[in-house]
Amino acid sequence: MPDLSDFELLLSGGADYGFMCASCHLAPGQKESDMSLGLYPAPPNLSITDEENIKHNGNDKFTQARNFWIIKHGIKASGMPAWGKTHDDQRIWAMVAFLEGLPALTPEQYQILTAVD
Repeated sequence: MPDLSDFELLLSGGADYGFMCASCHLAPGQKESDMSLGLYPAPPNLSITDEENIKHNGNDKFTQARNFWIIKHGIKASGMPAWGKTHDDQRIWAMVAFLEGLPALTPEQYQILTAVD
């Protein structure tokens, strides 16, 4: 597992999250989207704290390793794809690094970290 506090890792994970994940898992300040409302089971809102996720979505607290596994392998019979078929482990760890800080981001910080060149 790489150092998840590496800022470059966070930046590269942010761009991927904004492009591939936010439509289902939301962004700071966002309560719902067409995708989050249309999926069953409902995807967790990863832009809020774990405690809020548990209260609102009934999810267990995600660990870094579990997040990596879910991103890489997906979740069968849900809307969660297996990104490991198209993304290497380093890129998946970058998304995990971004998830670590996502609940603390303001909408403005999120916009900066998810901007794509």
